[in-house]
Amino acid sequence: MRWIILIVALFIGVPVLELYLLFKLAGATSVWVALAIVIVTGIVGGSFAKQQGAQVLRAVFASISRGELPVDALLDGALVLVGGVMLITPGLITDCVGLLFVLPATRRPLRALLRKKLRSKFSLVTHAERQVQDIDFHVR
Repeated sequence: MRWIILIVALFIGVPVLELYLLFKLAGATSVWVALAIVIVTGIVGGSFAKQQGAQVLRAVFASISRGELPVDALLDGALVLVGGVMLITPGLITDCVGLLFVLPATRRPLRALLRKKLRSKFSLVTHAERQVQDIDFHVR
């Protein structure tokens, strides 16, 4: 239930905040400057995300060719994908967050945080599965 409230708040709150900031920017400069900023960040951000996505894909293939699991490269790919979607979404907040997801320097700490979260989730699942297997073994 908590996730539903958070998602609804994000889908309503972020666009309202984005519109407020765009109106403030248009009032401080002009409508054309605000519109140009939104269009330019979408185009430049989308092309940068495409370039970073290609780089991540090369890293995935390089890891696979070395016989390694491309965990970091796949996490980078997920972050670049989300960042790219945010960059082509009109708005100033989504552009800033999308840029954080796409830039390699800021993506590394985000990847480490994501890896830590996923590791704790998967270790809990693995531990729970082991307990169920132990119970099944003792019942039979």
